[in-house]
Amino acid sequence: AAGAVAETASSSGSWTVAKAKAAGITEDDVCWNFSRGTCRFGARCKWAHLDDSVVAAMMWGSRSTQAREDPPAEKPPQAATGVLARRTLAPKKAAVNGLRPGASADAGAGADASGSNEGAAPKCPRGHVLKRYTVPNYGAGMVGTCDSCARKVHTGEHVMDCRVCNWYLCDVCLPTDSPQSLMFEEIWKRFSDGRERLGKEEMFRLTRATNVQDPPPESWYTDEQYNSICYDLGTSTEEGVSKKQLWEWYRRADGGSIIKDFQAVFPGKAIPAVTTIVPARSTPLIRAPKA
Repeated sequence: AAGAVAETASSSGSWTVAKAKAAGITEDDVCWNFSRGTCRFGARCKWAHLDDSVVAAMMWGSRSTQAREDPPAEKPPQAATGVLARRTLAPKKAAVNGLRPGASADAGAGADASGSNEGAAPKCPRGHVLKRYTVPNYGAGMVGTCDSCARKVHTGEHVMDCRVCNWYLCDVCLPTDSPQSLMFEEIWKRFSDGRERLGKEEMFRLTRATNVQDPPPESWYTDEQYNSICYDLGTSTEEGVSKKQLWEWYRRADGGSIIKDFQAVFPGKAIPAVTTIVPARSTPLIRAPKA
């Protein structure tokens, strides 16, 4: 629905209830500043610009907007495309029996006879031992996909892979001492200057350094934008962005590419190499193999 949301900002007033629902626009996509007449982003706003009559008539999920609570007035604008996005981090569900959230009882493929995975070599659903694999260049605009969490994996990333089945897991689903973690450590050291959190100036320096080809305009670097970034990462402008929060953003399906950012920040520097693999302590969530 992202494209439809963007379209509403440039053609507000022409969207009907049926059109908005068909495009998949939800309550979380609505620009509340537009409904108050205070949106200053106009056609550049990445929130949905819907007339009050449309918003009032729509059913969001199982309840009417007439019964919903008003959103917080401080809800920030969306971050610019290509940099930290606006979404609030989804709350993490606790693991059940050591499995990732959503894993079922039959997700135990590859466990030993006792049912324990402690120290066991990670395997694909068919029982083949996974090996470290470097994601190749699939071509312009093409990326690979983790078979557990569906996160996009980019050219040069290291995954644990079964070549026989064309089935692999990213380093979030199957943690390893990966080049991605080493690259992130160097990026963090460059911009944290030894501090535990990044403030507005550090986050903006990171944005400038990692968006050389298509940088946001200078008008993008505002207090409102920093507020939007903090909102997205589940923190506040007073607290700043922690190392863990920035790492989790990189590992999100819609997050940034550590490899691309590392190459932008350290042009010409070789990607760190690792040789040690830390075995998984539990079996990862199993999804259907790629078609």
